[in-house]
Amino acid sequence: MAATNIKEQWSLREWCRMYGTTFTRAPFTNKETGEKFNSLVWSHNGGLIFVNFSQNLGELNNKEMRELKEQLSVYQVVKESGEMGFSLGKTGSINGTEESLDFD
Repeated sequence: MAATNIKEQWSLREWCRMYGTTFTRAPFTNKETGEKFNSLVWSHNGGLIFVNFSQNLGELNNKEMRELKEQLSVYQVVKESGEMGFSLGKTGSINGTEESLDFD
Protein backbone atom coordinates (compact mmCIF):
# COMPACT_ATOMS: atom_id res chain seq x y z
CA MET A 1 0.00 0.00 0.00
CA ALA A 2 1.33 3.44 -0.92
CA ALA A 3 2.26 5.85 1.85
CA THR A 4 0.10 8.91 2.43
CA ASN A 5 0.88 12.27 3.96
CA ILE A 6 -1.64 14.52 5.67
CA LYS A 7 -1.73 17.95 4.07
CA GLU A 8 -4.60 19.47 6.05
CA GLN A 9 -7.16 18.48 8.70
CA TRP A 10 -10.64 19.73 9.67
CA SER A 11 -12.89 18.48 12.44
CA LEU A 12 -16.06 16.95 11.02
CA ARG A 13 -17.97 19.89 12.48
CA GLU A 14 -15.68 22.40 10.66
CA TRP A 15 -15.98 20.42 7.42
CA CYS A 16 -19.79 20.48 7.62
CA ARG A 17 -19.76 24.23 8.28
CA MET A 18 -17.75 24.70 5.07
CA TYR A 19 -19.49 22.14 2.83
CA GLY A 20 -22.84 21.47 4.50
CA THR A 21 -24.34 18.51 6.32
CA THR A 22 -26.04 17.02 3.26
CA PHE A 23 -24.12 14.40 1.28
CA THR A 24 -24.65 11.25 -0.74
CA ARG A 25 -23.19 7.85 -0.07
CA ALA A 26 -21.81 6.53 -3.37
CA PRO A 27 -20.76 2.90 -3.95
CA PHE A 28 -17.38 2.15 -5.56
CA THR A 29 -15.22 -0.88 -6.27
CA ASN A 30 -11.46 -0.95 -5.67
CA LYS A 31 -9.94 -1.66 -9.10
CA GLU A 32 -7.00 -3.58 -7.64
CA THR A 33 -8.78 -5.76 -5.06
CA GLY A 34 -12.40 -5.81 -6.26
CA GLU A 35 -13.45 -4.77 -2.74
CA LYS A 36 -16.67 -2.74 -2.62
CA PHE A 37 -16.81 0.39 -0.48
CA ASN A 38 -18.82 3.58 -0.04
CA SER A 39 -17.54 7.12 -0.28
CA LEU A 40 -19.23 10.21 1.10
CA VAL A 41 -19.86 12.82 -1.59
CA TRP A 42 -20.56 16.51 -0.99
CA SER A 43 -21.81 18.76 -3.79
CA HIS A 44 -20.08 22.14 -3.60
CA ASN A 45 -19.85 25.06 -6.06
CA GLY A 46 -20.93 22.91 -8.99
CA GLY A 47 -18.40 20.16 -8.22
CA LEU A 48 -18.22 17.01 -6.16
CA ILE A 49 -15.97 16.35 -3.16
CA PHE A 50 -15.33 12.68 -2.37
CA VAL A 51 -14.40 11.67 1.18
CA ASN A 52 -13.41 8.06 1.81
CA PHE A 53 -13.60 6.34 5.17
CA SER A 54 -10.11 5.67 6.53
CA GLN A 55 -9.16 2.00 6.66
CA ASN A 56 -8.43 2.30 10.39
CA LEU A 57 -11.92 3.69 11.05
CA GLY A 58 -13.98 1.56 8.70
CA GLU A 59 -17.32 2.56 7.24
CA LEU A 60 -19.76 4.32 9.57
CA ASN A 61 -23.49 4.82 9.21
CA ASN A 62 -25.06 8.22 9.93
CA LYS A 63 -25.98 7.32 13.51
CA GLU A 64 -22.38 6.30 14.25
CA MET A 65 -21.09 9.48 12.61
CA ARG A 66 -23.39 11.62 14.78
CA GLU A 67 -22.33 9.74 17.93
CA LEU A 68 -18.61 10.13 17.09
CA LYS A 69 -18.82 13.59 15.50
CA GLU A 70 -16.53 15.21 18.09
CA GLN A 71 -13.90 12.51 17.52
CA LEU A 72 -13.89 12.59 13.68
CA SER A 73 -11.85 14.67 11.27
CA VAL A 74 -11.60 15.01 7.51
CA TYR A 75 -8.02 14.82 6.27
CA GLN A 76 -6.68 16.03 2.95
CA VAL A 77 -4.14 13.35 2.07
CA VAL A 78 -1.42 13.17 -0.56
CA LYS A 79 -0.41 9.70 -1.69
CA GLU A 80 3.14 8.79 -2.58
CA SER A 81 2.05 9.00 -6.24
CA GLY A 82 1.10 12.66 -5.73
CA GLU A 83 -2.63 11.92 -6.00
CA MET A 84 -4.68 13.96 -3.51
CA GLY A 85 -7.91 13.02 -1.81
CA PHE A 86 -9.94 13.28 1.39
CA SER A 87 -10.39 10.73 4.14
CA LEU A 88 -12.65 10.60 7.22
CA GLY A 89 -10.93 9.25 10.32
CA LYS A 90 -10.66 9.62 14.05
CA THR A 91 -9.06 12.86 15.18
CA GLY A 92 -5.38 12.27 15.94
CA SER A 93 -4.91 9.19 14.27
CA ILE A 94 -24.10 4.08 -0.91
CA ASN A 95 -27.22 3.94 -1.95
CA GLY A 96 -27.14 7.27 -3.83
CA THR A 97 -29.70 8.95 -1.59
CA GLU A 98 -29.01 12.27 0.09
CA GLU A 99 -28.37 12.07 3.78
CA SER A 100 -27.98 14.76 6.41
CA LEU A 101 -26.19 15.01 9.73
CA ASP A 102 -27.98 16.91 12.49
CA PHE A 103 -25.43 18.60 14.77
CA ASP A 104 -27.95 20.47 16.92
